[in-house]
Amino acid sequence: GISANVMYFNMAAQDIVVVVTPEPTSITDAYALMKVLCTKYDEKHFKVIMNNVAHAKEAKEAFRRLHLVAERFLNVSIDYLGFILHDTSFSQAVRQQKALLDIYPSSVAAPGFRTLAQQLLTTPEAAYPKGGIQFFWQRLLARQKPHAPQHAGR
Repeated sequence: GISANVMYFNMAAQDIVVVVTPEPTSITDAYALMKVLCTKYDEKHFKVIMNNVAHAKEAKEAFRRLHLVAERFLNVSIDYLGFILHDTSFSQAVRQQKALLDIYPSSVAAPGFRTLAQQLLTTPEAAYPKGGIQFFWQRLLARQKPHAPQHAGR
């Protein structure tokens, strides 16, 4: 959705990661989100994860369609982070209220999550906040970091 809360959290985020399925409605919704963030909040860079795909080729084709439209009409850059395969274990994990990788580490989708996690962990962090609300959160969180213990008598 494109509620005020969604916009607020996207503005507070250093990186915006849009999770999209290959269905036309999902691609349309992802484009609409990027359009609002671009036109109203001047966001120009997005990362995309393709979810619930049958295979890598379907993921890349759906991403290509989104990328072409967004690049042409919005003039934004979109990075492809990867994909998660369709997996019936998802609904079972949801019913059990457990993380998929915890209860089904050998599931069809598990390698995709591991690859995405590794990619996100190795992506360099931006040196500075983009501005606005990010400066506020950076200052607030910096105040919350634990300080080294003070020694008595010094």
